[in-house]
Amino acid sequence: MKKTILSILSAAFFTCFFTVYAQSISIVSPNTEISGQANEFVMKFEADVINLAESGFNFKVKRKIVTEVSGTFNLFCVGIHCYTPEVSESDGIYIEMGATDTTFKVDYYPEGNVGETVIDYCFYNEANISDSTCIRATFSVMPVSVERLKDKAVFVSAFPNPATENVNINYNLPSNEGGRLMLINALGSEVFSTQLNNKQGQVTIPRGNLPAGMYFYKITTSTEDSGAKKLILR
Repeated sequence: MKKTILSILSAAFFTCFFTVYAQSISIVSPNTEISGQANEFVMKFEADVINLAESGFNFKVKRKIVTEVSGTFNLFCVGIHCYTPEVSESDGIYIEMGATDTTFKVDYYPEGNVGETVIDYCFYNEANISDSTCIRATFSVMPVSVERLKDKAVFVSAFPNPATENVNINYNLPSNEGGRLMLINALGSEVFSTQLNNKQGQVTIPRGNLPAGMYFYKITTSTEDSGAKKLILR
């Protein structure tokens, strides 16, 4: 009887030990502390997923916001898909035994907002959700210096916003060197761009076949960046 009880306790102990410590996923990232200034368009975070198991399996990624600066925007990509803030969990991604998946990437858009956003990303075996590993990414955004704003600022605004038809972009550049206006969708793809040859002016972005949703517009020059601003098309 004692042997039976000891056997049961021993089995329970080793099962618990395996669940807590015997993870099949390892996450490697060169940098989890990402810093930038408020006028930056996008800040990036990347991590590799390594399969330590003796067979292949499907893994998923779950995003959990710990703290978030109001007005910012982030999306993560893994496999062939990208996921906006409305989606907290990815589809399953198959990874071979001993393989490394390098497709996980995060884009964080400050949109001119200062502060610290902290996000946890948990990677887990789809067949065993307790077999998981989490990594924390911290995005720290600092204000742009007053001197730089006065001397080298790029000013840009959109009207109407939200828009149902064409959008007018008003801009003012720090010099006559010109610049480039870009419109980018929520997946980070450029859907419109045009060269700016005047120090100030207005550009009309045609609605065309652009689907409704969230976009970002920005102007870059050879030395400056307006930072990304949000545009909603309905």
